Amino acid sequence: MSFDKFLEGEELTAGTRVAKNCSICQNPQLAAEVLKFAEGKADGTISHSVHYVWVNYFAPEYGMGSPNTIRNHIRLHLGMQV
Repeated sequence: MSFDKFLEGEELTAGTRVAKNCSICQNPQLAAEVLKFAEGKADGTISHSVHYVWVNYFAPEYGMGSPNTIRNHIRLHLGMQV
């Protein structure tokens, strides 16, 4: 892996592993909503931060304990950066 590719988000560090029991992947409705959020962030139609959406929607709606759960799912499972 090159450092430049790592900085550009093209490659993950060697120690990063995708959890097989991702709480988002286990809930199809939640996974679809997180995908919609990630796609909206990527194309610019959604401007809210992960933290804002977590505090005001995902945490109260799904009891999600951390905004990092969303960030990790998007980065590791969807291969996107937000």
